[in-house]
Amino acid sequence: MVGVTHQVLRRRDVADQGKTPRQQRVPVDDVDEALSKEVRAVGEKASTEPAKAHVPDEDLWTIHGVRYDMRKFVSKHPGGVRAIELGRGIDCTILFETYHPFTKRHRQVLGAYRYDDAPANSDDQWDWKNSPFYEELKAAARAYFSPRGDETDHEVQRNSKASTESWLRHIIGTCLLIAAFYAWLQGTPGSMLFFPIVYWIVAGDLAHNGSHFCMSTRPWINTVSRNMGFFGMQGDCWDVQHVVGHHGYTNVAGKDPDLYHYTHNEPYEQIVPGFRVSREQEYLPKYGRAWKFALVIHLAVSSMAMAVLNIPKWVAGRSIEVTEMPERLVFPIKRDRALLMAAGIVFLGTRDSIGEGVFTLYWSWAVHGVIFLIFSQISHINEECMDQTEAYRKEQGLERVEWAQHELLSCYDYSCDSFFWAVASINLNQQACHHIFPSVHPCHYPALRRVFMPIAKKYGIDYEARSSDTFLGTCRKSLEWLNALNEEDKRSAQQSALSSIFSPSTVWGVALTGFYLWGHSSSASLATSGISILAPIFVYTFVLFWGSLH
Repeated sequence: MVGVTHQVLRRRDVADQGKTPRQQRVPVDDVDEALSKEVRAVGEKASTEPAKAHVPDEDLWTIHGVRYDMRKFVSKHPGGVRAIELGRGIDCTILFETYHPFTKRHRQVLGAYRYDDAPANSDDQWDWKNSPFYEELKAAARAYFSPRGDETDHEVQRNSKASTESWLRHIIGTCLLIAAFYAWLQGTPGSMLFFPIVYWIVAGDLAHNGSHFCMSTRPWINTVSRNMGFFGMQGDCWDVQHVVGHHGYTNVAGKDPDLYHYTHNEPYEQIVPGFRVSREQEYLPKYGRAWKFALVIHLAVSSMAMAVLNIPKWVAGRSIEVTEMPERLVFPIKRDRALLMAAGIVFLGTRDSIGEGVFTLYWSWAVHGVIFLIFSQISHINEECMDQTEAYRKEQGLERVEWAQHELLSCYDYSCDSFFWAVASINLNQQACHHIFPSVHPCHYPALRRVFMPIAKKYGIDYEARSSDTFLGTCRKSLEWLNALNEEDKRSAQQSALSSIFSPSTVWGVALTGFYLWGHSSSASLATSGISILAPIFVYTFVLFWGSLH
């Protein structure tokens, strides 16, 4: 009798979950109704099964300390297969919360797929049970995307994607990108400069937006958009590193992979120049001597590393710095990069010499890398973003802060009303809105910023001050932070980064950078230049790959 009652109650609970909550006061559209029927069917089937089959950990989704077997739901996921697969095998609480800001149906679906309680709840860093700040932000954002006041969840989500004006800019930009790419293939003078710039502004923007599913409610459009970044990043690696790791745990030591691209503190990396970006990272003598040269190197090779150089290390170690790489992604990553390498070989074969081809590829990647690293890092790597969460927690007397509060305090925005800087930075000048609402298209950030400022002020966060600096002011803050963390001479570290001219790191930096540039651009021939570029790249890749295996 108890068993029958349990089954009846379970069926009734699952059926209730298929209904639209009264508090939403919106009709269920056809897609949601079909989804509800699917959930009820699966739930009723699950209630009659005598026992659960064993499911490997890598096939479970962990959300708020509970594990779910969502494999039968993957193909039905409204956001697409790629979106839900990001959470497979990991604690995906943050992905679950932040990519469903305008609906509650995702919570209703879970009941039919519960597997068991997670052995250890790793989702204890943020306060999700008591998150009034995030709830107010979501309510304000929903109101902004619901001008009539009675829009369905799907309509609100659609309104949060790229606007018609944004689509027009994306289309015009793609046409310019095709023209620039053709000129680059033809070896047009100056194309090594203007093609990577156009590629960053157009393809970089589309790839970034697509990786966060904010271009459209149609999953295939987001996937095509993400893959526009093929030459500057490997898509699956980007999802693991950026969408899962960086966005989930911005500036959190041991969890944000972006903090560990520069340190090179492994025993096999002793000859690789580096620098630290966080107080929690160990200080190494090589930082004080050559961190400025290391900064130059990272500017020049960051895009090449994302696209090619770091792939062997990541695949061999099955992790991107501190974020694990699922085994199911290894083959797609290898296949994807094999295509890139094949395209590179074909390109080299069409040049007058291999040296010319290598020269062109290297400097195109270098120009893109300089732009990428500057705009992607200055809004996070500075004192305003590294220490503020803990200071805010103590000031407010909180045991734990909300995830949304941490993300806001880990971002430092600039020139938020400038169309020029929005285009030049591919909207990375407004990181706060982007991190808290990653699935919202950037065209809405300026308006949302003004909506969010009074809410943040209510909770003791001066969002207006944190988003009113200039581009140069933000660069200065970032350089001062790096100088303070890495300068060998403590007296120089206390000075402005722009005034420590004669520190050892500056002398080493100027000398090594000069030698580096001479070797790569002023060689006796393009062939020699190509060899001078390939040699250190080969050694660097071999060191990382071999070291990761031992």
